[in-house]
Amino acid sequence: MAKVNEGDGQNSAGRGPFATGFRMLLFLTCGGLGLFVVYVLIQIQTEGHNNAVTRTTVNALAQACERYALDNGGRFPNALNDLLTSPPVARRTSSRSRSLDPWGCEFHYAYPGPHHPSGNKPDIWSTGEKGDRVIGNWTD
Repeated sequence: MAKVNEGDGQNSAGRGPFATGFRMLLFLTCGGLGLFVVYVLIQIQTEGHNNAVTRTTVNALAQACERYALDNGGRFPNALNDLLTSPPVARRTSSRSRSLDPWGCEFHYAYPGPHHPSGNKPDIWSTGEKGDRVIGNWTD
C-alpha cells in the first residue's frame, strides 16, 4: 500500500502548495503572453491587408477618373463624388463603398495633381486610419 502524507502540507509527489500555485501562475503568464503575440500578429496582417485594399481602390478610382475624362472631352472630375453622379459610364465603374478607405475615411483628391509632373492627372490618396501614412496613385 502506498504511503500518503497527511497534514504536512505536501502532496503525494512531495511538492508543497507553493509549487502548485507557482505552476498555475507560470501557466497563466505564458497563456497571456501567447494571446498577446497572436493579437499582434493579427493586427499586422490586418494592417497589410488594409494597405493592399487601399492601394487597389486608389488605382481603381484613378482609372475611373480617366474614363470620366474620356467621356467628358478630356475634363477630369472636380471631385470624386462626380464619379457617382455623371456620366452613366463613369457611374457604373464606381460605387459609394469605394469613396471610403478601409479605415472609414474619405479618399483625398486633387486635380491637377502635384505629384504628376505633367499636371494632367489627378492625385488620389488615403492617409490611413491615424493620418500617419500616404497611399496614393503616384510613385515617389
